[in-house]
Amino acid sequence: NNQAFEQFKAYETRVADRLTRLSGGLQVSGMSASELDGRHGWLKRLADKNELSQPSNTVYLLHGTRAHNIEQICQEGLKKGRGRDGMYGSGIYFTDSSCKAYQYSGAGGCIIVCR
Repeated sequence: NNQAFEQFKAYETRVADRLTRLSGGLQVSGMSASELDGRHGWLKRLADKNELSQPSNTVYLLHGTRAHNIEQICQEGLKKGRGRDGMYGSGIYFTDSSCKAYQYSGAGGCIIVCR
């Protein structure tokens, strides 16, 4: 959905600008590149390839789901309240661990890479 992506990019730019203003120009970062290149290096490399916004802390995370949910997710997006209460209560869960995403998707399920 190009329109939704353009809205997201505009929002991402506003977040990055606001964080820069609030930090007084200091650059704040999470894990170093060498830390990210360990267990989940492929997510970091994907982020670099697609030039995700570091100032707004945009990252890729994984979402595991059953195969029968995919068509609805593609049509409507991820929506809170579609499933049961989940392992930790109502919500949409993301992880940087493919093993954890697989646990939620189950055999024959799908893992979605989310921005």
